[in-house]
Amino acid sequence: MDRSLRMLLAGALLTSASVSAMIQMSPVQAVMLQASYTDTGLLTGFARNIMYVFLAPMTAVIILRINWNTPLPLSAMLMAVSHMLMWLANDLLMVMAAQLVMGVAMFFFFPCGESIIATLYKKTHRFRAFSVFASAISGGFLLGSLLAGSVAYFAGLKSLFASMVVLSIIASLVFTRFKIANNTVEEEKNISLKTLAKPIVLAIPYYFVLSSAYSVLPGFLVLNGLTELEVGVLFFFHMLSRMSVSYFLSKSGAGIVKQLLIGSSVILGVSCLLASLYTTSFTAYLLVLVFLGLSVSICFIVTLQAVSKRGGSQSIFLIGVFETFIGISFIAGPPLAGFLLDSYGMSITLQALAAAVALAVALNLLHRYQL
Repeated sequence: MDRSLRMLLAGALLTSASVSAMIQMSPVQAVMLQASYTDTGLLTGFARNIMYVFLAPMTAVIILRINWNTPLPLSAMLMAVSHMLMWLANDLLMVMAAQLVMGVAMFFFFPCGESIIATLYKKTHRFRAFSVFASAISGGFLLGSLLAGSVAYFAGLKSLFASMVVLSIIASLVFTRFKIANNTVEEEKNISLKTLAKPIVLAIPYYFVLSSAYSVLPGFLVLNGLTELEVGVLFFFHMLSRMSVSYFLSKSGAGIVKQLLIGSSVILGVSCLLASLYTTSFTAYLLVLVFLGLSVSICFIVTLQAVSKRGGSQSIFLIGVFETFIGISFIAGPPLAGFLLDSYGMSITLQALAAAVALAVALNLLHRYQL
């Protein structure tokens, strides 16, 4: 692994830690400012992702017209701005502003970063590159969970957001050490767009469940007896599962992805049903978050590999489409989950998530994987 690539992975880890801390603790900040669960879903769903959904379809148009050494450092600096706004926030309007900035930051980090990797690595090396990149992101989310829970518990939310400003600036500086010689893209073989649309459709239920869990669980758990530190521990194991399976796939290859995805998804669905019976159980939520992490990470890597098969600008366009659907899931999931939680309680909300997982399992059983 060359030094430049190490800088890419280090920057991805630090930026992901910043993103993770914001995802985990901005719902807590919102409910502390008297937001309802529905309000929180709108803030962390619609407000955060509207800019992302607007920009992601234009990934190919934007990234092919800019210097590729720009997007990743810019994403980290925008995360610093987002955390600064959360540090200053004393009302929900400022929270919304922070989430809007975060949406732009995530655009420069996810579809742009994934497009760069898809272009730098060819064919069989691409699956391994995506797996290592996903492992670095998951490691950052794990670090962010630890920092978010511990700093918020011992020093308060304000101190957490202030520390994330510093971490994000460091991430931006690290990214500047990742140098790309050029942004020339090469076209590869033609593949049916209909074939490539299937993995994107299969991914949607997972991101609906993921966005819903990120939006409603932290605030609900803190208001129902768990400390910020305990919430951090839950998300630590969630991210540990994501990092572990990504690293495992980077070593084992693509041959067993379908079996892993279906197996983890079945256990995820059962865990959601179990948690719906014991809505304040730490253990039940631990199972949900661990198997959610496994399922989403496998799905993420598989889908990126599938949509990047064409190569060149077509791959960049399809990565943008994939990230657009992720953004739409994050727009729709949190407000719906918040509404269900406000209106019917956590049991019904978790049962709805279990139904979404069952749909994902059914779709994956019908799909033939050709990676």
